[in-house]
Amino acid sequence: MLFIEEAERARPATPAVVLEHPDHLRIQAEPEGLRQLLAELIRIGIAAALHRAEIRLELGARPGCSFHLRDNGHGQAHDLGHAARAAAHIGATLWQEHEAGWGCTVRVLLAGSTADDDVSAGPYTGPVSLR
Repeated sequence: MLFIEEAERARPATPAVVLEHPDHLRIQAEPEGLRQLLAELIRIGIAAALHRAEIRLELGARPGCSFHLRDNGHGQAHDLGHAARAAAHIGATLWQEHEAGWGCTVRVLLAGSTADDDVSAGPYTGPVSLR
């Protein structure tokens, strides 16, 4: 629910925003810090894709990160300054992969996770549902 709530808050008047997410994605994290991080990543993704007729944001998890957010924006590296500060607040590490014209994926690794985790087992109270 958190992903959908924050995406709806950031939704621009135009263009259309399409959200993709798994049925369940739960992680261990401090809820307000996670909300701030996710809101900032969504804002960045939407801003990068405003030139598209349809903005696509994909939330997911894969080995090597607690969760990731992919956009279909310009594919240049994002300025993650505010997101990095929000990540540091909850002990998370960010890195991004991008390909010009195809979008950017920001991966988030929460403290306490290992490279093999799909879902964080971090030290924070939770779990928090990202979907």
